Amino acid sequence: MLSCPSTALAILSCSLVVHGHFMVTDVIVDEINYQGYFNPNYTDPYEPTNAFWLPHRPFPMQNQIFFPMDYTYSDAERAAQTQNPDIICGINSTAGQTYVPVRAGSAITFQWMSVGHQGPVMTYLANCHGPCTTVDKKTLEFFKIDEAGYVPPANKGVWDMESWGAGIVQKWNNQWTSVIPRDIVPGNYVVRHEIIGIQNPSTPQFYPSCFNLKVYGRGWKRPEGVLGTELYQSADVPVIGKLESKTPFAYSIPGPTVWRGATTATQTFVTATATSTGIV
Repeated sequence: MLSCPSTALAILSCSLVVHGHFMVTDVIVDEINYQGYFNPNYTDPYEPTNAFWLPHRPFPMQNQIFFPMDYTYSDAERAAQTQNPDIICGINSTAGQTYVPVRAGSAITFQWMSVGHQGPVMTYLANCHGPCTTVDKKTLEFFKIDEAGYVPPANKGVWDMESWGAGIVQKWNNQWTSVIPRDIVPGNYVVRHEIIGIQNPSTPQFYPSCFNLKVYGRGWKRPEGVLGTELYQSADVPVIGKLESKTPFAYSIPGPTVWRGATTATQTFVTATATSTGIV
């Protein structure tokens, strides 16, 4: 039997581990922690003023915001969930109202509450071409800046977390660090960070989290992107029914290829010395 600590944050963290579900709660840039979703008392409505795109789950699951979206879908909706706008930043998500400031070429670290399923990890950017606080998410065109899929260590099987991108996140205290490409034009962007849980034999579980970024720099490149509802096709996301097999297999990371101007960060544990809700 699992025993959970008594503090609010620990209770929320423990409940996520128990259910095997997870989400990004904060991002760290230049040793400053920018808060995302933190609602340990499950109050409703919950409308924080920060840079996080807040999902809104339908009744009676409105307080279970960290659950994957397929839990509230019908069979027909699950079959087409990759083309639903909910795939972009979560169910009925609304735009963050501030920005995380970041210099092009510098790192941004995503802090997950916990990571509990095998699957790939990916990070995307989309230029808002204006304010991200009012942008229509269905118009955002995302380009991928990093990814990690399935690379089995010696004598390990597909069930071993360390074989997966999600396992790298778990290894580094539930963190993933990305690099904002140095050469992109400055401006307002939405960063979309995601793990896809592929442990179910019938339906993949998408865990996207989005934040507004205000990118500074002298870049000039404008990478072409893909609409959020076109990032994945149903056939692109392998639902692995043979995860119990101990024989390594080939796994193609879904979605577009990583933009050629992107740089993959070296993963390491990152700490913050200050907190912020973002800038306007």
